[in-house]
Amino acid sequence: MGELRDDENATEYNATITVHTDSDMVLISHIAFATDLYKPKLCYLETFYNSDGIKIEEASGKILIGDIITVDLLIRNKNDKDAKKVTVYTTFENNASEYVENSTEVKNIGESDYILMTDGLDEDLVYYSLEEKELNINLGLYANGNMGGTFYPDNEAYSKFKIEIKDDKNISLTYKARYEYTIGHNTFYINATLPKCEEFNNTITPYRPQVGYNVVEPEFNSN
Repeated sequence: MGELRDDENATEYNATITVHTDSDMVLISHIAFATDLYKPKLCYLETFYNSDGIKIEEASGKILIGDIITVDLLIRNKNDKDAKKVTVYTTFENNASEYVENSTEVKNIGESDYILMTDGLDEDLVYYSLEEKELNINLGLYANGNMGGTFYPDNEAYSKFKIEIKDDKNISLTYKARYEYTIGHNTFYINATLPKCEEFNNTITPYRPQVGYNVVEPEFNSN
């Protein structure tokens, strides 16, 4: 009896080993084997743009409280295993930023253009829970309003949405994904934080202007 394990789940399996020999008897002291088990590896890349469509980078200028910025998101399957029923989600939980409702656009696998979505449950590929401050995006082939679709190896899907800067706290969004995959007759259900496809800095620091005033001599005459 052995164990088939991934990061999130474990299941038992049975293995039968047959040994052939030309002798009358064979004594087996131990058996060793190795195998590669493939699971999907969904990952993300993220880019911020200001209201003028200019990419926000370090030292590229100040982001002010009240600014509306666009979050450009790419989801990729880097491994040789299909991921099915893929839903990517993020939560705006620290009040530093707020999702702009009905602002999400999706360019799904194989599509050439972005399509603006609504936030209504079961209506489009996007659902935003105002109570939980959670944005859910169903991505992948065959995705619909009820569930996510399939990412085959190397598939990519794109989404973008707007957020409003509400505070001068550092802003760094965390993305999670719900999906499933199969090995043999076993189905594994994943709900985990997405890693980055490659290392990058996805933290922006808004700027709060200093409150001040000018003092002018009442009898001052500039002429």
